[in-house]
Amino acid sequence: MYQPFTDSFLKMIADSAICDEYYRICDTHSTDPTEPVKINARAIMKAASERISLRKLEGPGISYEVGGLSEAAELRFILQKAGSVETFFSVQYEDTIQSGRFPILCNLALSIDGRPVPNPPYPKPVYASIEELIVVFQELSALMQTLIKLCEKQ
Repeated sequence: MYQPFTDSFLKMIADSAICDEYYRICDTHSTDPTEPVKINARAIMKAASERISLRKLEGPGISYEVGGLSEAAELRFILQKAGSVETFFSVQYEDTIQSGRFPILCNLALSIDGRPVPNPPYPKPVYASIEELIVVFQELSALMQTLIKLCEKQ
């Protein structure tokens, strides 16, 4: 089985509140929109401008990178057509870079700890409006800050 994270990193995550917080974010933002949410990048950047530091990334799809994180960390959001927010992060832990997605991290951390995983096993927060999207961005950014601080203590 492919494992993008070291066992020691997964154990640290399992012993922390990171996954509980990630799942809380997913539960709070879980209502499927009745119709696909169509928000253009310019509107997202305008709504986020005073609330979170974002940079629109080039390329296909709609993705953003969060600014203002420590030098050894990265957080990206990928907006999916169904109105969900996928995350990609990387963070320095001990002498390695750990990188991946929060749904996979939490699934593996709970599994390695022998705890049940949620159903569906890889939840993602869902947004039904631009306002909710910005809140999701802020909450995931705060979660990333918690993860960075946790890694710095090691």
